[in-house]
Order: sequence, then structure tokens, then C-alpha cells
Amino acid sequence: MGDRTGTAIDVMSALHRGGRWHAASAGALVVAVLLAGLAGAAGAGLARAGRPVEAAPLQLLAATSAASRAHPAQADLEPAVLRLPATGGGGGGTPVDGLGGDAAGPQWEATGVGGAVVRLRLSGAAAYAVAAGNGAAPSMLWRGERGASTWHVLSTPVSRIADLAVHPLDDRVVYLAGEGGIYRSADAGQTWSVSLTAPAAHQGLRVAVSPAAGALVYAATGSFSGAAVWRSTDGGDSWTRLRDLQGTLCTWTFPVVAPDPAVRERVFLSYACQAGRTTSARLTVSDDQWATDGETLLTPTARNDDPLGYLYPQAVAFTPDRRTGVVAALRDQRLGGSALVRTDDGGRTWRALLNYGPSVAGGRQVGPNVTLEALVAAVPGAPGVPALDRLFVGLARDGQGVVGSVDGGVTWRRVGQGTIGPVRALALDDATGVLYAGTDQGLWRLTGIAGWPTAST
Repeated sequence: MGDRTGTAIDVMSALHRGGRWHAASAGALVVAVLLAGLAGAAGAGLARAGRPVEAAPLQLLAATSAASRAHPAQADLEPAVLRLPATGGGGGGTPVDGLGGDAAGPQWEATGVGGAVVRLRLSGAAAYAVAAGNGAAPSMLWRGERGASTWHVLSTPVSRIADLAVHPLDDRVVYLAGEGGIYRSADAGQTWSVSLTAPAAHQGLRVAVSPAAGALVYAATGSFSGAAVWRSTDGGDSWTRLRDLQGTLCTWTFPVVAPDPAVRERVFLSYACQAGRTTSARLTVSDDQWATDGETLLTPTARNDDPLGYLYPQAVAFTPDRRTGVVAALRDQRLGGSALVRTDDGGRTWRALLNYGPSVAGGRQVGPNVTLEALVAAVPGAPGVPALDRLFVGLARDGQGVVGSVDGGVTWRRVGQGTIGPVRALALDDATGVLYAGTDQGLWRLTGIAGWPTAST
């Protein structure tokens, strides 16, 4: 059973990888995309909210430039790359290529947690981290005290951990998703019990606790082509099976199951049963605790020259009024690339803050494949401070490190001194000024960044 789970998780990871990033540049064209325009561009293949988007085979077109016209033989080696301003009217700042650039701020510190850290959760005085299993080696669950340098490994009831969640007010209550279903600990991982037994052949794929109501827990279980989504309102003592999901020769993934930090009933969702015929997934918001998938916020297009083209959302952050939000997304793996996009009108229009164009052309990789796999947004520190102005984004695959913005994505700086490797997870302890980064080279922390980055750093 553990081997099958590991294979499913590996397949899920392989389905989400992307390409080259280009930061904002001054004088570039302002792009505002209406949802109606998105629907028209995507065509009739778009499915309902939360369902996979099926489209015609990807057209891996090369960028047309003066250089490619002068050297037509090289044109098919150049991926289509669209440079965008960071915001409407924004200057764009100094471009960051995702592979280099100047760093600002303190030095990154190693925590002693090794392996490829893919999950991070903070609660109360505790921090939890999951290091992915490599080959036959199992996943490892670590616990540390926030602000301290000591971490220790916890025993777990599963060999491969698919997901991790922690109660927002009681750091002793921990949930794991893995082979067999969902597991819960009430004593900080010392002992475990089965919270949700997955249906036959299913594995636990996702678990999330509402920051606004700690007894409200969401889960997803699944196997090849089949899945189910669940809700508990009593901390995992009992579960309601919300719906069954069935696909055909595909693998279910649930990259976004994100309860709103302030609104109890709200959860942001992006999931799909992925196969060669699927090329993107929508982002929706449910205001009824996932009784329905709710309203569509972001519909990717079926255009590889569009920053909204062929996206799979991976992480989101929204204000309580749901008007302002940012979404980190990977492109279809056959294109490579990723994007960070923002809305300030509840999803009616979107603009790119960071845009890594496709890194694949003609079936060959022609540029660095930089992906955005981690996103955190700092809580405004004072009255009048705009929401979602302080952003941190982790760069992975061929990219590495963290970039940050203090002005909502108009300008970006590399965060922290030193090399930490590709970043898979981020967690921000804004109260103590510590940023944690889970990377392929272990877990790192950056201290003394309360209120950072600022305009002067």
C-alpha cells in the first residue's frame, strides 16, 4: 500500500512543473484580461469550475522576433515569452531572472532539518515540516519550537506523507494525509489515531484545517481515476462525504484546498483529474464549506503566449472581502513555466506580477525551467497598510531562493543572503520576523525580517 501511495504522490508532483520567468519591465504593455475574454480564448473545451480544462493539443509556437526572423532556422528553438509590467502603470523595477540577481536582507540559516522539505505549518509555539521520502526511504515529520534552533523527528503512522495540517490555536493537534486515509494526533505527534478511513483503494491526498474555525477540517482521498472530498465540523471525530469524483485514465490532484483565514464558510479550490488531454485547472471559491465548488475566480486560457495560459494554480492569498488576491500557478508540464497573477476586482480581471514564459519548444527544453511552488503574504502591520503588499515567493526547479515585494508586486528583490536551493514551501512568522523556507537542501530560516522587505532594503 505504501509503494502505491508513493507512486501516486510522485505522479502528482511530476504533473506540475514549469519554465522560464521574466520579471516586470518598464514601458511594457499593460494587460487586463476579462473573464469573458478568457472564456472565449479557451474555447468550448473549458469544463465546469474545479474540473479539468480540456483543449486542443498544445501549440508550442516559437517567439517571433527580429533575431528569429533574421535566423529562421533558430526560430523553432525559441519559446514564446511575453514580458509584462508588474502592475498597471508600474515601473517594474529591476528584473529578477530567477537564477541570479542581487540579494538583500540577513543571511539564511540552516535549521538542521534535512531532505527535500515540501510542507511547512506554523501554529502556536510550534513549527512542523515534512521531508519527502526518496526512493524506498519514508517521509519524515519534524517538529521545532518557533524561535528555537532545536528540531526533532516524530514517528508517523504512514510511510509517505501526502499532506500536513495543524490546528490554528492548539499546536498539539496535527493531521496527516497518507496511505489509508487521514490521521490525527492530539499530543504533538507522540501518538496517532485514524481520523478518516479512506474508501477501498483510496489514499489520503489532502487535509486542511480552517484558520477561522479549528474544528472545521477538509480532506480529499483518491486513487487512479477516482476520488472523494470530505468535511468535518468536529475536528475529525466524524466526516461528511461531500461528493465522489470520477475521471477516466487520469490522476486526481488537489493542489489548492485553502480555507479562508478570516471567513469560516469560505474555501479556495483548484483540483483536477490530470491526463494528457488536460492542460489547466480553474480556481474557484466556495462560500458554503465546499458543499459546492462555488464561483469561478480564474479560468486559464488555451494560449501559450498569454501569462494566464495553461495554468495550474498551486497557492493563493486573498483579502477577507475577496476583492484582492494573488495566485501562484505552474504551466502545463509540456510547456514549462509559471506565473504569479493578481486581481483587485474579485477575479474579473487579472494581471501578471511574475511571468516565466514557456521553457519548451518543439518538444525540447530551450531555457531554464523555473517554477513558482510557494507563496506567503504578510499580514498588514499598521492601519492603512494595503493588504497583500508584502509578498514572498519561492523559486524552484531550475530556479532557487526567495523573492519578495513590499509594493504588491511592482518591484521585487531577492530575499536573504546565501544559496538555499530550489524552494518547495514557505511559512512566515510575521510576529517574530522569521521566514522559513523548505527546499531541496533542507529547511532554512531567515530571522529579523519583521516589516521586511521595505522600500529601503
